[in-house]
Amino acid sequence: MQNAGRLLLASNQFPVAASQQLKNNVLSMMTVDEIGSVARSDDTILLIGSSEIETRGNEKAGEVSQLMRLLARLLIKTRELSGKGDLSIEEMISPGYFDDVVAGARSLGGYTGPETSKSNRFCAPSTSTKCGFALRKAVFALKGKAVRAKNMEMKTDVDLFQELYDGEWSGKVSRQALQSLNTKKHNKPQILPATKDLQSLRTFLRDGLQTLTKEVRENPMRENWRKLAVLALARLMIFNKRRTVKEAIVVLEANREKGNVNSDNIYVFATKDGKSLNPIRGNNVIRQVCGMADLQQPDVITSNNLRKYAATVSQLVEMDGNELGWLVRHLGHDINVHREFYRLQESMLEMAVVGNLLLAIDEGRAHKFKGINLRDITLEDFDAPRESEESEEDTDIKRCLKQPSKKS
Repeated sequence: MQNAGRLLLASNQFPVAASQQLKNNVLSMMTVDEIGSVARSDDTILLIGSSEIETRGNEKAGEVSQLMRLLARLLIKTRELSGKGDLSIEEMISPGYFDDVVAGARSLGGYTGPETSKSNRFCAPSTSTKCGFALRKAVFALKGKAVRAKNMEMKTDVDLFQELYDGEWSGKVSRQALQSLNTKKHNKPQILPATKDLQSLRTFLRDGLQTLTKEVRENPMRENWRKLAVLALARLMIFNKRRTVKEAIVVLEANREKGNVNSDNIYVFATKDGKSLNPIRGNNVIRQVCGMADLQQPDVITSNNLRKYAATVSQLVEMDGNELGWLVRHLGHDINVHREFYRLQESMLEMAVVGNLLLAIDEGRAHKFKGINLRDITLEDFDAPRESEESEEDTDIKRCLKQPSKKS
């Protein structure tokens, strides 16, 4: 309700054009393509964007841009389905176009039709779900515009669209999309970054930082400054190596002007277009450096999976309450979140312990664990398996694990 109120107020402040804040922080950075062109030219999308950037702040400019582009994508799809090429969001939010909007949101989510299993009808269910949230923002923005203009015809159209949305959207889109999303999460295997990949990435970042730090110090150029910023940020995010990045940060700070960084940009790892006040996006950096390094499964290395990896490995170490608190603060969450969401791989450790115990029994080494509680046995209590005794089944499993994971 609070966001709805802001949208109603914003419709009076920016009735047609975008706010200067939106122009500086969102529109100037938005990709120049068909979607961006529609987002920049539709008054309602600009109205919503102006309100959102004012509410969320400049640091959320990326999220505001995504919202605007999603509305533009939905508008483009509705134009195709309705056959009206010049349709605007204001015209679209009316009862006559509701069915086309539903079909458009389904299409953006990769809807596969009623003949598919009810729990798995969407390829990208989160996109269709987000369309619903974006439409509600459009409804509130247009309702405020209609009330202030005393345009009862527009208000009636918006109200009727909202009635259809409240009554039918859940059954036709959001509920089915959530079912698909839950099915995908349930069926998706938990794949953590391979230790070998993390070692390779560490070497790639370390060597790259040394080389680029020297290059930027001796010959500061815009592209080299950007590359050094990307590698330094990735090194910090993935391995939290402040000390090894310190020299690179000093060089970056000394050459910001030659790196084409806006003098008003407060971020150490700033964008280099000379206008933006935004930082380099961390997720993009991780994706970029993993693509540059020679890794077996680069797509698996994400910030979320790295937290899971750290949480999983930490279970091999005996940690008291204070030490666990230090770890979870470093990972960026609290102990409750850590226990509920990031200890998901504990079953794998239990299986490893039990499996090794059975192997010890088979090899006649079970007496080693006499009088020890199974929960107190760790992986370090077992000898490393001998390569000569590796079975064909073990070899097949390892071969499967080395295969790149398929994107869901």
